[in-house]
Amino acid sequence: MKFIFMTDGGHSHRPFSYPPPEELIVLRRKEALNALKVLGVPEENILFLDFEDLHLIYNIQKVRRSVEKILMQIKPSEVFYSS
Repeated sequence: MKFIFMTDGGHSHRPFSYPPPEELIVLRRKEALNALKVLGVPEENILFLDFEDLHLIYNIQKVRRSVEKILMQIKPSEVFYSS
């Protein structure tokens, strides 16, 4: 099973400014890695696309190409997503 994180999580505390986005990016990645480690997911099955949080719509073509490329490589039989 592969896990793909689309955004960097840097704006998850908007409109608050603490912690700042650059710290949140590091924190969110660590949280994701730790949670999936607990679930027994190997680190090589975790992908971070690092699109800026709250800006997917502004990068929709890049997002689409990235996801298509991944799906073509791993050829999953099922895809689940959460927004």
